[in-house]
Amino acid sequence: MVQKNPLRTIQVEGSNPSSLPDDLNAFYTRFEMVVRDGGDLLQRDLAASVTTTIHGKPVEVVEEYKYLGTIFDNLLIFSANTEEILRRVLTRGEPWWHRVEDCGDSQGYSQEAPTKQIVALLGDDVVLPCFLKTPVDTSNLHLEWARTDLTPGFIYVRGKLEENVELKQPSYVGRTSLSFDKLKHGDVSLTLFKVQLSDQGLYRCLIPQLGQRSFVYLIVGSASTPVIKVISNVSSRVVLQCESAGWYPEPELLWLDGEGNLLSAEPTETLRGPDDLYTVSSRVTVEKRHSNNITCRVQQRNTNQSRETHIHVPGKSHLVCPSQVVAMMGDDVVLPCQLKLAVDTNAETVNWIKPGLDPNVVHLHFDGQLVFENQNPSYHFRTRVFEDELIKGNVSLKISKVKLSDEGTYRCSIPWIREEASIVLTVASASTPVIKVISNVSSRVVLQCESAGWYPEPELLWLDGEGNLLSAGPTETLRGPDDLYTVSSRVTVEKRHSNNITCRVQQRNTNQSRETHVHVLGLISNNDETNYRTEVQQLESWCRDNNLVLNTKKTKEIIVDFRRKGHNNYRPLFIGSEAVERVSSFKFLGVTVTEDLSWGNHITSAVRKAQQRLYYLRRLRSAHIPRPLMLNFYNCAISSVLTYGFLVWFPSCTKADQQALQRVVKEAGRIIGTILPEISNIFPTRCLRRVHSILRDQHHPAHHLFHLLPSGRRIVSLH
Repeated sequence: MVQKNPLRTIQVEGSNPSSLPDDLNAFYTRFEMVVRDGGDLLQRDLAASVTTTIHGKPVEVVEEYKYLGTIFDNLLIFSANTEEILRRVLTRGEPWWHRVEDCGDSQGYSQEAPTKQIVALLGDDVVLPCFLKTPVDTSNLHLEWARTDLTPGFIYVRGKLEENVELKQPSYVGRTSLSFDKLKHGDVSLTLFKVQLSDQGLYRCLIPQLGQRSFVYLIVGSASTPVIKVISNVSSRVVLQCESAGWYPEPELLWLDGEGNLLSAEPTETLRGPDDLYTVSSRVTVEKRHSNNITCRVQQRNTNQSRETHIHVPGKSHLVCPSQVVAMMGDDVVLPCQLKLAVDTNAETVNWIKPGLDPNVVHLHFDGQLVFENQNPSYHFRTRVFEDELIKGNVSLKISKVKLSDEGTYRCSIPWIREEASIVLTVASASTPVIKVISNVSSRVVLQCESAGWYPEPELLWLDGEGNLLSAGPTETLRGPDDLYTVSSRVTVEKRHSNNITCRVQQRNTNQSRETHVHVLGLISNNDETNYRTEVQQLESWCRDNNLVLNTKKTKEIIVDFRRKGHNNYRPLFIGSEAVERVSSFKFLGVTVTEDLSWGNHITSAVRKAQQRLYYLRRLRSAHIPRPLMLNFYNCAISSVLTYGFLVWFPSCTKADQQALQRVVKEAGRIIGTILPEISNIFPTRCLRRVHSILRDQHHPAHHLFHLLPSGRRIVSLH
């Protein structure tokens, strides 16, 4: 039951308002406090309040008031001794929220942490803690998070089931949330996402139905790692500058020696940017001596944030570069050079030259930019330094699209510290060798290995399956007009089991190596099938080692034997314990192969399929489809069937087979109403097209079978 008691009035300006000057009337107000009495919360009743006047003028009644930098509101809950506490606090100038916990509890509940200070970094997420010491289910209670210095001041308002966003401060929209699971245990902590500088301030957590509140003060901080630059490096001293941007609140900057002692430095310069973040910088002069480790530390004590950077000041700054760099022709290369002491060279002169050139300047960096006037034309738009790394003493040079002419000695010099160093650039070129079968008779095979486009001159080696050198013919070396080398060599090997041959071309100075492998199968002669069956066993073993299983039911054996006698005495082939089915014909990749290598079965199948599709061509004609569309249908659906695998079987097909193919073409032309190319005329065109494609691809297995005549227009087949 709510007990109606007179509302208490606390006069915060003094006990005798009548003595105040008239011009201060608008600045003096009184507060209507909601008084908690006997465990019940009294409803605010403005009609029951008594109007206060000063010099006969009514004083405005407000719901909140800012006094000595503290904002009071009319929801302040207090017990019988609250009035005395507030008077004592106000007269002493203490923050009033530090004493709210003395105002008693409500219905046996006590809210945890009346005032807490939380530190969050700019851009991070932070949790503002607020929970009841005695766990109570607050999921169905009215909850409020607010800031008293904002209008509107609500950060998060929750009804019984969901958040009320109508009263929410716009700057917090989409950045606050509560955990529903934690609400059941009395934890009403607020999560604030992507903290901003403007989020710093006092936050109030309120549960009106329990008469409980808590206050959290959020401090927003920002920090970044300082950067040390060498401003001056002369004589026996070095002037260092340390700068760090993006701090909040304002930090302090300290210089420390290797033992952690403070160094005497110039005053810290502080700049506050338009984003309210601070940038601090300071300079210090240190001696060049052994183990002179210097630390720049930037710290903010209130937020407990600290960042530091270390630098070692040696006796002298040396330019360190490797003696040699190898680059492949056409690639990009970096000639690395670094000052041992990280000196800022961005605004200084960095000169890269190549002795022997005229002009010899490869890249001149002066006053923060490239100087084109003196650069050798062959390096135009192909060189650059890493401007972002110059402040760290990295003066490396990058050369793009390396040429053979780029090979040589390069010298880097930094005049202002009298340092220079040299690098030797070696340009290399390599290509994968190609193995060709020159002769394949009797029990021996003559192989030729050739590799073009090498620089410097390489060596060519033949290796057997165990990596041993093979005795081969002398290596022939040819240097072309582009200064690139072509090497070739021949070797004769026996046809026997596991005869794996490797051709390796290598260049030891540039550490470049390329190789190609070939496997020479053994012959089946005098009815000796040992090599053939061993190869099948090796295939089976390889599959087993690689967790693969050969499907014997889908594996077929076809024997091509043109001997007139003794060609029926073949033992079955086994994979594991299962025999492989032997067939007289087999469809492989859409082409039917027979044991006598005749193509009648394949052509008969192709003609039958093409004739079936002529039906659709007739339907298109009946529908009066334009001739170009019917031609397109013919090429896609009929001609493609007739000419599939054309280059494999057409030279060996009989005259009758060619006539069967041509009849389909002629019938298709009659339906379309045009003359179509004859099958016999299509073959030469496609054959030449394929040969040119093979010639362009050095890695094609049939590349070695063709070569151009000296005229460059006619092609000769080696087989």
